[in-house]
Amino acid sequence: MDTSIVNGGHIYFTPKNYTDEYGVSYTYEAARGPLYWQNIWWKRFGCRELHIPFKYRKSSTADNYTLIHVTELGYNDTTLNKETWRQKPYYHLIDTVVHRDSTLIVRLLPGEGKILKCEVLRSKYIEGYLDYSNQRKMVAYPDTQITRTQIPTDSSLYRYHAVYFKVIPGENRRGVYYRRSQPMPKAVKDEQIYWEPTEYLLSDSVIVRYPWGPYDTLKTYNCGYPSIVVRYDSIRHQQRFMSFMPAKIFLFQVCQISCLYAKIYLMQTPTA
Repeated sequence: MDTSIVNGGHIYFTPKNYTDEYGVSYTYEAARGPLYWQNIWWKRFGCRELHIPFKYRKSSTADNYTLIHVTELGYNDTTLNKETWRQKPYYHLIDTVVHRDSTLIVRLLPGEGKILKCEVLRSKYIEGYLDYSNQRKMVAYPDTQITRTQIPTDSSLYRYHAVYFKVIPGENRRGVYYRRSQPMPKAVKDEQIYWEPTEYLLSDSVIVRYPWGPYDTLKTYNCGYPSIVVRYDSIRHQQRFMSFMPAKIFLFQVCQISCLYAKIYLMQTPTA
């Protein structure tokens, strides 16, 4: 029967009359899965998508490029975030990092407002020369390692290891420096590298063994052009009988000694 039925003040439509009345196929709409309705959740009347531009600049130099951590009030409230209405895709939680000259997108439900906090992220600068580009100057490596091919199950922490050369403060000669980052997870939310405050001068002096005599310690004139390799140290692992072992850093650099250029191979283990 293709007519509507009136029962107790309610009107019931047959599929054909429903289509004729509303122009939508009842069978087609009813067959849509939950993903369809989730996708149109933010298309309701009253929902808004705001684009907030940022133009923050500490100075006019490109070296001072910064990032901005934007959070909403209550973003880290674990009890509040367990509420069903706060889950994706039905709620847009703001806890993100944007570039200083980018745009933040904020989705708001009908009648909703947010209080946002903006925090400028700054990372300590490392100053030095990075010549040449075909050398490896920085390496990311697991902070601890069990075997040559296996890292601990909890070793989502990595360190960045960097080498560079520059003029030694207060002296008229160049030296090679090493610095490492703090342990960092693989997915760093703020996209910054946080370096340890200490940098190590690796080329202050060298030990020379003469064919005719004992060892001697000589100050270097100039050292530079370092290249770094980080790998698992199986020998130290076996000797110390440890369940895990820090990585070992191998460094190649060129130094000038007594006005003669010599290639100096140094193995440094600052993480030991």
